[in-house]
Amino acid sequence: MVMKISKRFIICILVFLIAISIYVLQNACIDATLKKHQYLQSTQLPNHHYEGLEQFLYQNICGMSLASGLTNFAFITKDRTVCQVDFSGSFQIIPEMNNVTAICHGEDSTICAITEDGSFVPYPCRDETQEKKLLLQSVNVGIGPWSTIDNIEKYKTITNATFFRSNYPGEGFFVHKDNSVTLVGYGWSEDKRITIENSWNDVIQLAESSGDLIGLTKDGTIRCLRSSPYYDEYKTWTDIIAVYTGGSHIFGLKKDGTIKSTGMDMWGECATDSWQNIISISPARTYTVGLKVDGTVVATGENSHGQCDVETWKNIIAISAFETYTLGIDSKGKVWIAGETEDPVDLKRCSDIVAEHYILLNFK
Repeated sequence: MVMKISKRFIICILVFLIAISIYVLQNACIDATLKKHQYLQSTQLPNHHYEGLEQFLYQNICGMSLASGLTNFAFITKDRTVCQVDFSGSFQIIPEMNNVTAICHGEDSTICAITEDGSFVPYPCRDETQEKKLLLQSVNVGIGPWSTIDNIEKYKTITNATFFRSNYPGEGFFVHKDNSVTLVGYGWSEDKRITIENSWNDVIQLAESSGDLIGLTKDGTIRCLRSSPYYDEYKTWTDIIAVYTGGSHIFGLKKDGTIKSTGMDMWGECATDSWQNIISISPARTYTVGLKVDGTVVATGENSHGQCDVETWKNIIAISAFETYTLGIDSKGKVWIAGETEDPVDLKRCSDIVAEHYILLNFK
């Protein structure tokens, strides 16, 4: 009788342990995502290794693994290179970009990246010497083109970057491994630039809209200039794990999966108060898209092109919003598009490329 009870007890324990293991595995992505703010505070911030789930989630939370543009999109591959895909289904692995940790789109379909050593790599790269020659041959040249040359030169000095946004060869901003900040090309007063670059030394991310720059600090609060029109509101933000920029608005993703926002909200793009269980958002100029922990997608704002029609999307692991369309990638590499693109999209060919080269994980 004793042996029989013991066997039952052992079986119950085994069943319980198996159930717990399955639960932990199924929720690994959720747990890692909601603890991201703790990961970002580590002394290895961020360590840029791709063996684990943390770096993949860091890229997706911040919107740094997938970038959509006018006629193409780009993503970081499983080999840490960058794949640029035209909507027709043609693609290239950009040879100049290796050991990449984050990407975004710059001007005129330029792809921008930072690498594992923190350097900045644009494609195609503009040469300031050639730019100067063209300007000297031109007439009625204003200050703008010359500032572009200054930007190109400053971009070449970037080192130890861990986070960035860039409209290369236009303005950009960078956070470095020591949590300091570098601004490129912003038309602020020299006093403001010096204040930010000299005193913001605890920042892990940045977001800027219409001259309103904020920094996400290691403790999940917001750093901003006292001249910010939303200064008092930012001071109430806590437990933030990521910040994002839309057209004239800024968003903060909280560790509980809800959203904070500031800005003009002209098209309802900031109507995110009811959103829950969000793990990443992608704001465009007039609308905002959110990725939920179960792989579904929500959107709000201007929808004249159908760019917010994402209700049927499922098993999505990355999103990117661009003006008139929204792009998503699911856990099998399938490409989803809502809205209107400049060129026709060959979804089958684009999906085959993504399935072969992207980092595919199931968020469920």
